[in-house]
Amino acid sequence: MKWLFVLVILCVSIGFSQQALSRDQIEEMAKKMLEECAKKEGASDDDVKSAIAHQPPKTKPEKCLHACMGETLGLIQNKKPNVEASVELAKMAFGADDPKVEQSRKIAAACAHMTADDRCEAAVQMYECSIDEAKKLGIEFKDLL
Repeated sequence: MKWLFVLVILCVSIGFSQQALSRDQIEEMAKKMLEECAKKEGASDDDVKSAIAHQPPKTKPEKCLHACMGETLGLIQNKKPNVEASVELAKMAFGADDPKVEQSRKIAAACAHMTADDRCEAAVQMYECSIDEAKKLGIEFKDLL
């Protein structure tokens, strides 16, 4: 569920940048966002559990769950990765000087060309590209989440 914390930090930072939130509040916001996307996309409990466990999405609703989360956070726009949003998210999650920010930028830039006609398939391509690019850098993608 660590990736959900990072995603919610971005939303929280945009909406409530002057207000500190506890880990419990962030966890609750992440849960609500995930529940809303799951409901919107028709994702099952198993689809949600798979996403939380960092399993590659297999079902259409699970793929669309990834798309919804990315779109909600601005990480995906017009079925394409938003490199700037990815870098800003990394800065907020890790601190501007953390090496993970540069790694995140490299991964996002390498995957910037990913897109598909279907928004859910585009999200999967971005996810798979990110995993592959992280491996090229000698890191696990989930360590950046």
